[in-house]
Amino acid sequence: MISVRHIGITVYDFDKMLSFYRDLLGFSHAKIALETGSYIDNFSALKDVEVTTAKLSNGSDGVMIELLKYHSHEGNSFSKEIINPGISHFALTVDDLEEFYKKAVSEGVAFNAPPQHPPDGNALVTFCRDPEGNLIELVEVL
Repeated sequence: MISVRHIGITVYDFDKMLSFYRDLLGFSHAKIALETGSYIDNFSALKDVEVTTAKLSNGSDGVMIELLKYHSHEGNSFSKEIINPGISHFALTVDDLEEFYKKAVSEGVAFNAPPQHPPDGNALVTFCRDPEGNLIELVEVL
């Protein structure tokens, strides 16, 4: 493995999720596209897929968030609790967690707890949820 390329998140409300990741978390808008055809059908293992994708970059190490809004197929939601099997969360490194926390709380973002120091004391850490309930760990390395 060379590096993490991107994190894909299937969404219900494309505009709300785009605003959260771009405007609040600061990912830069890289590309929005409507994807259809055999390529997307093949790797989705579905037929006649129509999906809008937004590729958002953090600009520093090449890691991207990819938002996917399927127009042609309807998914099922399930409980996104940290104890359920599957991907439970992903972590993002931030510059000033206290400042981000204040701003995000004022905009209605749900957090599990305020930023806190882990036992080793080398970071500030908290967990929040994006507008569709995906759990994100936010870390400021001290």
